[in-house]
Amino acid sequence: MLLAACILLAAVVLHEGGHILAALSARVPVREVGFGLGRVLLSGHVRGTRVTLRAFPVGALVNLDDDAYARLSPGRKAFLALAGPLGNVLGAFAALFGLGLYLGRSLVVGYVFACGVVVALSGAILRAGVQDLVGPVGFVQAVREAGNLTGDAAVVLFAAVSLCLGLVNLAPVPPLDGSRVAMELAGDRVPRRARLALERAGWVIVIALMVLVLAADLIRFARR
Repeated sequence: MLLAACILLAAVVLHEGGHILAALSARVPVREVGFGLGRVLLSGHVRGTRVTLRAFPVGALVNLDDDAYARLSPGRKAFLALAGPLGNVLGAFAALFGLGLYLGRSLVVGYVFACGVVVALSGAILRAGVQDLVGPVGFVQAVREAGNLTGDAAVVLFAAVSLCLGLVNLAPVPPLDGSRVAMELAGDRVPRRARLALERAGWVIVIALMVLVLAADLIRFARR
């Protein structure tokens, strides 16, 4: 269970870290970094940035300074949205490159190994259907049933989770990053009222999907 929690946390940190680094590079202050969704349970400050732990342990958020963000160009805003998934992809590649380097003792082997596994995992994730969706509860249970994983298997599992988080966030559904990229690039061609309506509808879809996945996880857990 500790391994599963660490893998999930590392993937989330990579994602949000990508957003944070991109924001700081654009000189946009980060107002809050939150882990989870919903009501704030714990709160503190690190170098002027509020860090929160929220009630529902799924996902995370980064709140930026609105005025500084508004001054950015549409392209820069789109890059800030893409930075999270990019952090996941780069993190997965780095972990697999390190594993390939360890196994093959060669930079070339490490690079080829990382590229091959990233492509294979990405293809498997994109081919997955609704029936293959697993939430945090299901993931922890699957890792627990797998027993003591070797270091190699743990690295590949982390890469798969990180890639999955990055690719899922590229979906053009509000409030995911893919939707933010599309909205920012569209600019004024999408009225503010339409943006708000799409965001509300997207939140309903995302929350409903989260509830369904959690319910499926609990049902599978109860049957075992």
